[in-house]
Amino acid sequence: MKSIATTIIACTLLATAASAQDVIVLDASTQVVCAKPSKATVTNRCVYRLLNDRSDWAAHWSEECSKHDKLTAFEAIVTDDSGNVIKKIKKGDLKRTDYTSEMATDYYTMYHNYTPPRYPITIEYKWTSEMDGSVIMFPTFVPAEAYNVQVDKAIYTLEAPASMMCRYKVLNGDIKVQHDKAGDTDRFTVAVNSMKPIDYEPNAPASREVLPMVYFAPSQFEYLGNKGTGGNWQEFGQWIYSLRNDRTVLSPETQSMLHAMTDTCKDDHAKLAVLYNHLEKTTRYVSIQLGIGGMQPFAATDVCRTGFGDCKGLSNYMCAMLECVGIKSLYAIISTNRKSILPDFASANQFNHAIAAAVIGNDTIWLECTNPRLPLGYVHDNIAGHQALLITPDGGKVATLPSHKAQDNSQDTRLDVNLEATGAATMHLNQVSSNEQYEDHMSLIYKDDRDKRIALTKKFHCPAPQLEGDYDITAHKQPFTTPDITIDATATTSKYASVMGSRMLVPAGVLHSSDKPRDMTSTRKLPIELIGYCDNDTITVKIPEGYSVEALPDSINETNELGTFSQHYETADGTITIITQRSKNQGIYPASDYAKYYALARAAYQAFQQNKALKRN
Repeated sequence: MKSIATTIIACTLLATAASAQDVIVLDASTQVVCAKPSKATVTNRCVYRLLNDRSDWAAHWSEECSKHDKLTAFEAIVTDDSGNVIKKIKKGDLKRTDYTSEMATDYYTMYHNYTPPRYPITIEYKWTSEMDGSVIMFPTFVPAEAYNVQVDKAIYTLEAPASMMCRYKVLNGDIKVQHDKAGDTDRFTVAVNSMKPIDYEPNAPASREVLPMVYFAPSQFEYLGNKGTGGNWQEFGQWIYSLRNDRTVLSPETQSMLHAMTDTCKDDHAKLAVLYNHLEKTTRYVSIQLGIGGMQPFAATDVCRTGFGDCKGLSNYMCAMLECVGIKSLYAIISTNRKSILPDFASANQFNHAIAAAVIGNDTIWLECTNPRLPLGYVHDNIAGHQALLITPDGGKVATLPSHKAQDNSQDTRLDVNLEATGAATMHLNQVSSNEQYEDHMSLIYKDDRDKRIALTKKFHCPAPQLEGDYDITAHKQPFTTPDITIDATATTSKYASVMGSRMLVPAGVLHSSDKPRDMTSTRKLPIELIGYCDNDTITVKIPEGYSVEALPDSINETNELGTFSQHYETADGTITIITQRSKNQGIYPASDYAKYYALARAAYQAFQQNKALKRN
């Protein structure tokens, strides 16, 4: 659990599919007192009532700290439903987690994990933090941190010098913010009472896109001695640009090396490929957040010398190399969580990543500089379709990265089944996964043999499959092409089909499983968020000698604006062929479209439950 005012809960919580009240925020308060632009004190109190084991996240507490953001006080008390004290927690009971020794950072996390012995229980947390030189943004007011949370009472106050020109932005609701002035001080007050829980629903958007919250940010700030103006994106981008001053300069020796590597290339695309490969071979991603490192990239010369950099340092270094060989570069900041940047509210907390881009003619080639597993020119799932803030000499400019169409995120699978009269079978799988489905599988390349075999075995949705012989996993990730990964494997099972007297029932769902969908057509409240993909499956089943087809399921075909599901059967030369296509169109759809979503899910469920009937001749 993190402060209701300091974070938006990450969407690991979104996996909770229960549509019931889990947590009650009985009383929560956050008081932010910013005495001067460089210093602020944040005092928090939060009283949670945990109703069931789905509320365990609320029993855990954590706070990110650094030498500029210190936890100065902490206490907590746990009581049962009768008010009896179960446990008291003091500051000395907290644990500290530093990042690994491979990372250069002065950031750390103070935390305490607690597992309730029974339910319901009440937990009261009190803590105070001091911000010294790091006031580039203020805590966010988030009264309900997750779905299925009721809020009885929550209040947030912020006091700051009027010279900082503080702003606020209300998201996902009509929360009222009271703004008062007292001399040279601005005071903001937000209060929420009796807020009903928003129940989680399958395929709902991330909670941050639905739950009410209020952002606060200064227009004038001082961050670790660097004064800045951020009232709009142009101004904020100018400040970020100033942090890169003199940090894209490369040594004469490095410049000579880069020219030697690229001067004979046939064109700028070839030069870019050489530089991207050089970045992959000579650098390694680490988190570097020393001092202003949380906002400012390390100098390109330092990254070149040490071979280490975070997303900012590696992207800045890539930009420096591009400019060195005469290719225009762009440095940009982006969020891997949020697709959109608020157009009318500039704030630092809308970003958590940095990328680069090369501009060649009319092409803008976006570059992920932290993951060598991704091919040059590929825009990965965490940023595809997201808005980025380009950092230019003229300030910040919003741009949108390309997104992938459903048909591009494809998976083409062929399964050839040699079925025996006993119901046993030998199955040969060939599967090609592209784009975002390539991303889903690329970790296979780096697993050891044991883990690869475990993962491949799970591809066969039948009783007790056993991987047989050799397998092959090959990734294709050439520059400027669609990446894909090919899997080739063979497995056996003794129970592919069920023999019942003179009949044999052969399943259809041996490549996919599908849970029975819930019909929420009349009750759906939240939008439906879909990830775009297209699966094309072909299964051939060689009918065992002495058997023939008695009955085949009817074809299924369901198509609407949200996607497609179709399945049909063919028989020829003693073989049954099942052809299945399943696709979803990426987007966020209104709750009123749930009937269409349900129709697709129901069609898949019915198809994968069907059996083909064979009879002994």
